Amino acid sequence: MSRTAQPDVSVVMAVYNTLPYLRECLDSLVDQTIGHERMEIVAVNDGSTDGSREELERYADKYPDLFTILDQENSGSAAAPSNRGMERAAGRYVFFMGSDDYLGRESLARMVDYADDQGSDVVVPKMIGVGGKAVAKRIFANTDPDVSLYDSPLPWAISNTKLFRLDHVREIGAAFPESMKFTSDQPFALHAMILAEKVSVLADYDHYFAVRREDDSNITYSVTHPERARCTRKVMDTVADLVEPGPRRDAVIVRLFSVEFRNALEGDFLQLPEDLQRETMNVIADAADAYFTDRIRDRLLIERRARIMLAQAGDLDALKEFVYYTTNGPVPGFRLAEGGVFAMYPSYGESVVPDRAFEVLDESVKGRFAKGVTQARMRKGSDGSITVGFEVPLSGSNADEHLSVVPLELKPGKKPPKAKTLSLEDAGGESAEFSASEGAHGDRTKVSIRLSAEDFAGADVGRWQVRVRTRLKDKVYDLPLSFRKQGEPLTVRKGVKAYSVHVKGADGGVLECRRVSLLGKVTRVARRIAGK
Repeated sequence: MSRTAQPDVSVVMAVYNTLPYLRECLDSLVDQTIGHERMEIVAVNDGSTDGSREELERYADKYPDLFTILDQENSGSAAAPSNRGMERAAGRYVFFMGSDDYLGRESLARMVDYADDQGSDVVVPKMIGVGGKAVAKRIFANTDPDVSLYDSPLPWAISNTKLFRLDHVREIGAAFPESMKFTSDQPFALHAMILAEKVSVLADYDHYFAVRREDDSNITYSVTHPERARCTRKVMDTVADLVEPGPRRDAVIVRLFSVEFRNALEGDFLQLPEDLQRETMNVIADAADAYFTDRIRDRLLIERRARIMLAQAGDLDALKEFVYYTTNGPVPGFRLAEGGVFAMYPSYGESVVPDRAFEVLDESVKGRFAKGVTQARMRKGSDGSITVGFEVPLSGSNADEHLSVVPLELKPGKKPPKAKTLSLEDAGGESAEFSASEGAHGDRTKVSIRLSAEDFAGADVGRWQVRVRTRLKDKVYDLPLSFRKQGEPLTVRKGVKAYSVHVKGADGGVLECRRVSLLGKVTRVARRIAGK
């Protein structure tokens, strides 16, 4: 049947060598519940050589009123074919789709109806990552008919896989920069969202399935590090052209420093020739000089913040050491100094960058701190007690004031609680007495506690955890202590009270305490002696 009315939505796809993923993509489009009479598919073949062009033709032969196929020589990115497809689009809305991704059956119908109901210029549909593809998640916690780009997680979801009102993008002149081989969709999407009257999030359905190819062969994974960094800088420039300096601009740009530049300084950065390393670093340094405000700096996690600041300082050796350490090295210790808490990564305490680069601000470091707590050793004391010794990755003149040790009796049949973060108000409970001293290298604190029979008084059989609580800024990390397995149980005693203490659990995190009879033990010893 020939089309007689304007379609509601034009689906635009740049296609370059996406077999076999293309078939699932096309099947998901022809199966849309919106109906073929309300949609069109504009597929721009960007010089494919793997049979993708023939696959498009097969679908177009079967659905001639649905498909339009445009051909061009390979352009090296999705920008040019996306622009050409958008120029040809005839729908009220345009939806951009990766030709290796696919849609839920009701996606287009739901998006178009929602945009009409809400008067939206842009609709952001819920995305699902497939095959390990990373996608934004926080923005899809709830459907929101009018979401702000400046006080929501929307800046973390700036791909072009959205529904755009076609008149809107044409009126503002939004286009894909064809000089960009990487992330050319981001300037387009940001331009459209920044100048939109209303941006809506539709999170009530799994709309868009973003696929990571098994061979990582698309442009995202093949672009060079310097080019990746230059393209990210161009995205920043786009935002700067549209948004005045201040909190609103920072709210959009922070993701580019946190994600895109961080990705350019991952472990594979160390494998680059030095000239490419330096070129990448210099591009990031220039961008930081232009846009890396204190507000953005303090919103980044330590490992991302320090990368940017080391690049901005222009010290390639220090940057490489930091990248290597965070990729391959041990977890850092933490130091209390000048009213703050600092992660003792390479370059901390030196003059390369200010110590602010390594300061723990709002992020949780529970996992890193927990990895730095050593397994506890138990030894029997001369007075019948047990001494427990371990180290924590915390240093500073008053480190002991930030620590507490809490023995916790476990209820029968209950699993031991895992590590958790407590507020200052919820971190009550009496601490066992302990002694603390500085570790051999000045970056750790040795902790020693004494357990006596009174600590285990109660039932004949009991299970215990020893919890180590560490206060860092406004958080308290409540961590279970792990014990080294003992060849034989140790006995704590006082007078006629005695308990054998066994280390239990796969991770050695539970002490099983059994009351024993000293009189029976003496009798058994006497019998053995008499039998000799």
